[in-house]
Amino acid sequence: MVISKRKIGITFVEVMVAALLLSGVLLPIFSFLTNSVKDTERIYVEVTAISKAKQIMDTMLFQIPWRAIRDGNPCRFFDSNEQPGTEEFLAKMIPELFGEGCKTSDSKKFIGDGVYTSDKGFIIRSRVKVVDLDQELTSNPLTFAVATKSGDYKNFNMNELTAKDADGKYNLVKKIIVQVKWSNTKGVDPNTDKNSKSLFLVGFKSNLES
Repeated sequence: MVISKRKIGITFVEVMVAALLLSGVLLPIFSFLTNSVKDTERIYVEVTAISKAKQIMDTMLFQIPWRAIRDGNPCRFFDSNEQPGTEEFLAKMIPELFGEGCKTSDSKKFIGDGVYTSDKGFIIRSRVKVVDLDQELTSNPLTFAVATKSGDYKNFNMNELTAKDADGKYNLVKKIIVQVKWSNTKGVDPNTDKNSKSLFLVGFKSNLES
């Protein structure tokens, strides 16, 4: 009686077939995980950029004094009254808002333009344009309706309500335009990324100091 001995094992072909089947199962999973990570990073940088724009706008509207915000694109920050408290506040707050690039050769003056890098390495550029809606800006300047003692309203031009500011303008309203720009790719400057994203916020600040 002859007993045949068969070797028990796995052939190379069987290994390749198993690997092919396994890759067919794992590839969609890896693809899903990769896309999930990209979506998470995209949402993160968008939320960070929106938060940065809102932080800049809120700080300019409610914390930085009127006289310290000067018109321009980018705008400028310095206190014409040279009050130490305001100058110290600007020296601390403006670099925190805009990051690198906002300082000038004068340690007391800053510009509303800079580059901020998030904790995860995304680069966000911020820029602020300020327009003084002063008396001489247009042929049809802003007027203000003020209640009189009789209960009626009377219209006044800005030069009838305020003195000239440090720039020699009759001005009671500033238009603030905040732009943030970012790339969805880590470490890439949005100015060099053709697929970069932008967000604009527009606000108006009234002179409550006069």
